[in-house]
Amino acid sequence: MACGCQGGKTTAKLSWTVDLNVPAAEGKRFADGTTKKTYSLANEANAAILQLGLSGKIRPTPANS
Repeated sequence: MACGCQGGKTTAKLSWTVDLNVPAAEGKRFADGTTKKTYSLANEANAAILQLGLSGKIRPTPANS
């Protein structure tokens, strides 16, 4: 029989943000004109960086609920 004491807890999910508002981005933007996008998978974020012809590190951030 479960006590139900875990019902209110949520676990943080990680996401990866590519922020082009840094000098290393050389003023580049995504195709839709934005400078910041969040991806649920690290390989998606890496692919976005490569597609822009940039290199860099992606850092996980907590996803907004």
